[in-house]
Amino acid sequence: MPRSIHDEEAPDMRKRIGIVVLLAVLAAAGGIGYYAYQQSVASRQPLSASGTVEADEVNVSAQTAARILAVGVSEGETIKKGRVIARLDNRLLVDQVRQAKAGISAASAAVRRTEDAGTRADVAAAAAQLRQAKLTYEMTLVQLGYALVRSPIPGTVLSVPATAGENATPGSTLAVVGDLATVQVRVFIPEAQLGLVKLGQRANAEVDSFPGETFAGKITQIASEAEFTPANVETKEQRVKQVFQVTVTLANPGMRLKPGMPADVTFPEAAG
Repeated sequence: MPRSIHDEEAPDMRKRIGIVVLLAVLAAAGGIGYYAYQQSVASRQPLSASGTVEADEVNVSAQTAARILAVGVSEGETIKKGRVIARLDNRLLVDQVRQAKAGISAASAAVRRTEDAGTRADVAAAAAQLRQAKLTYEMTLVQLGYALVRSPIPGTVLSVPATAGENATPGSTLAVVGDLATVQVRVFIPEAQLGLVKLGQRANAEVDSFPGETFAGKITQIASEAEFTPANVETKEQRVKQVFQVTVTLANPGMRLKPGMPADVTFPEAAG
């Protein structure tokens, strides 16, 4: 019986279908294998995160209202504890001290008079006025001491917003002093990777300002509670993740690392 064209094409069709299926299976297997390879490579990569260099800073502020006569430091200067940051006009304060001292003299005289001729109640009242006069005097001496504004810590002057001739008010910042001997970088580690880090663990940081250089440090603090990734993180997907804040403290030889520098931190002992 003669074979039809359809009979001759059937084996070829099945063969082609088989080849297509085989290729699909091989492609799928290759994709799975490549994914597994990528995951394996990723699992061997050190955990890394990005943050910003920070320093322990102190705002050196005025404690009394007065005109700024002189500013004694410049931005970038290294200073010792107790260095005079600014000198304020103390003439009004000196007058207040003089008046308070005169108040003590007057109150003392009143006590002597009441002791000689007054009643017991008069003596008690005069003694109370003397105590108040002495307290006022001590307070004016403290205020007078505020006319010299000193740094409470040694460090580097990071900024000097004060200018001679301006009026200082209580709480107004005259200078910002930071301890740059060591600096910190706060990074945020996803909850799923928190088990890869621990206190005291080694960390390395790199900054754009010094390409190719690594600054050594260690983990000094791990937050006890999770939070959402801060809003300044770039993508919306990252911001909705639960993360833990990790603080890395870095040695800062030469004090080259400055607050505000972006930093990339890796944890060599934590493969993520």
